[in-house]
Amino acid sequence: MNQLNKIFDFKSSGIKAGKGKMLISEPFLPDFYFKRAVLLIADHSLEEGSFGLIINKKTEYTVDQITANFTSLNCPVFLGGPVQTDSLFYLHRRNDLIPDSMEIIPGVFWGGNIDRINELVLRGLISKDDVRFYLGYSGWTKNQLNKELKEKAWLVSHISSNEVFSDDPESLWEKSIQKMGNDFRHWLNFPTNPQWN
Repeated sequence: MNQLNKIFDFKSSGIKAGKGKMLISEPFLPDFYFKRAVLLIADHSLEEGSFGLIINKKTEYTVDQITANFTSLNCPVFLGGPVQTDSLFYLHRRNDLIPDSMEIIPGVFWGGNIDRINELVLRGLISKDDVRFYLGYSGWTKNQLNKELKEKAWLVSHISSNEVFSDDPESLWEKSIQKMGNDFRHWLNFPTNPQWN
């Protein structure tokens, strides 16, 4: 039983996990990556597990600082998760210009030709606001995410493209909790470290 369940009766959001849903971590989740994290589930399968990206943790780096292949891409890089942290993943809004993209929710796509993105930025056809880059990803094996949901590590909610590409990603955890309603509003008053209480 986690720290949160010891403090109060944890209520579920009533929304099932799946592709295109948001995961909101409970306030005391201690993991470096997942502490007060908001994730977008990009793919979800009962047989194969789940793939997602943390969308609210911006690093101090830009793409051109991480790889020499994309000198035009001075877009910020986010922490995507603890798996394959030496690889870049990306979401974008421009499936009309980036072929082979897969839609996650309306207005949010992943995949497609990375060289095409670099070219489009160079030509000024897409802006840095149209694409987000992530170091690593978050992955769950078969039944792992369901187990974590039963352990009350996550809330599940709906998510919009505006939230994925938020101008203020660092505040997304707090805003997502507010969106969940009064049953969860007291989460906002919990200290980052439960021992400070």
